[in-house]
Amino acid sequence: AISADNVVDKRYHISKIFTAGSPFVFQTDASKLICEGYTVTYVAMQLAFYMGFKRIFLIGVDHNFTAVGNPNEKQFLKGDDPNHFTPGYFGNKEWHLPDLEGSELAYHMARFNFNRSGREIYDATVDGKLQIFTKITFEQALDMCKKKGSGKDVVM
Repeated sequence: AISADNVVDKRYHISKIFTAGSPFVFQTDASKLICEGYTVTYVAMQLAFYMGFKRIFLIGVDHNFTAVGNPNEKQFLKGDDPNHFTPGYFGNKEWHLPDLEGSELAYHMARFNFNRSGREIYDATVDGKLQIFTKITFEQALDMCKKKGSGKDVVM
C-alpha cells in the first residue's frame, strides 16, 4: 500500500499530519494528533488556527447531502456524485455517508477555540445548511478581505 511513509523521505522540513482521536478535540498544535471531526474542513480549520490565521471564510460548505442512510455507512454511489463539487468525486465508487451531527459538534469546538482566542470563522456559503458560524454574503467576505491591514485571512 502506498503511504507517506514509503513515498516521502524523512526530512526536517516535512511534517506528517496524523488524524486520530476524539473528533471533539480541537488541536491548536499541528505537530500533535489532529482530529478529523468527521470532515476534512475541521482538519483545515485546525491547520489554519495553528498557522495563525485570524479569520476563516467558508465558501461552498453546503452541509447538505442527498444520500440516505446511517452516518459513516459504506455505500456504493451509482452514477454521478450530486454531493460534491465534481460529479466524479465519489461517482460510481464506494464512499461513507457523512456524519452531519458529528461534524456539527466538531464545528462548535472550532468556533469556541477561534472565538476564545479573538479569531472568527465566517460562513459565506450561498444557500448552505450549516448554522454554526456567523453568516455573511460572498460579497461581504470579499470586502472584508480587501480591507487594508486585515491580515491573516484564509478562504476554505
